[in-house]
Amino acid sequence: MIAIVLSIAIVAIAQIVKGITGFGSALVSVPVLTLLWGPVEGIFLAGFCDVVGGAVLLPGAWKQLDFRLIAAMYLPLVVVQNFATDLLTTIPAESFHIAMGVVVLVMGLDMALRPEVGCGDLTALPEPPYKFLGIAAVAGAAAGGFSGLFGTPGPPSALFFRRFFEKTFMRAHILALFWPAALGLMLMLTFKGGITDLGHAYTNGAMLVPSIFVGAVFGARLAPKLSRAAFSRMVGLVLTGAGLALLLS
Repeated sequence: MIAIVLSIAIVAIAQIVKGITGFGSALVSVPVLTLLWGPVEGIFLAGFCDVVGGAVLLPGAWKQLDFRLIAAMYLPLVVVQNFATDLLTTIPAESFHIAMGVVVLVMGLDMALRPEVGCGDLTALPEPPYKFLGIAAVAGAAAGGFSGLFGTPGPPSALFFRRFFEKTFMRAHILALFWPAALGLMLMLTFKGGITDLGHAYTNGAMLVPSIFVGAVFGARLAPKLSRAAFSRMVGLVLTGAGLALLLS
C-alpha cells in the first residue's frame, strides 16, 4: 500500500511537469518507480503514465505539429529503443540505479544552474529543412537509447529542441514524439518477457490513472503562466534530488 501511495504522489508531480513542458515526467518518476517496483516494471509503469498523460495533452498541441520533424526523430528512436530494451533486462539493479542516478543528476544540475542556456527561438522548421532533420534524426537515435535503457527519452530530445526552438513549439513536438515512444516501450517490455507479472503491472498502472489525469490537466493550465527560466530551475531541483536518491540507494 505504501508503494502505491508513493507511486500516486510521484506520478502526479511528474505529470504536472509533463503538462507544462511536454517532457520530464519519466525523469521525475522513473527514479522513484524503479526503487519501488524494480527497473523493468518501474520503466513499464512510467511508459504507461506517459501513454495516458500524452492522450490527455496531445489534442491541445496537434495544430502546431510538423510531421516531418516527428518522423525524422521517431524512426531512429524506435530502432535504437528496440536494441536498448534487450540490454535493460540484463542490467543488475544496482548498476541501473547508479547509471540512472548519474543521468538524472547531471540533467537536473544543468537545468537548475543554467535554465536559459542554449535556448532557441524558432517557431517553425526552417526551409530547406534538411540540416535540421539530420540533427533531429541523431537526437532521436540518442533518445531511443535513453528510452530503452532508462525509460527517459527526454535528455537528448530536450537538448535538441531547447537549442533551436521556442518552448511552445518544443512542448507540442515532444508530446507528439513521446506518446508513440512510450507505447512502443511498453509493448517491447511486454513481448520480450521483461514483465514477469503483466496483470500486476497493469493493475498498478490502472490505480495511477486518476493522478495522471489530474497532474496533466493541472500542468497544462500552468504552462502559459510560468517563465521558461523559473520552471527549468524548479524541475532541475526536483531532478537533482531524484538523482541523489538513486545514487544513495
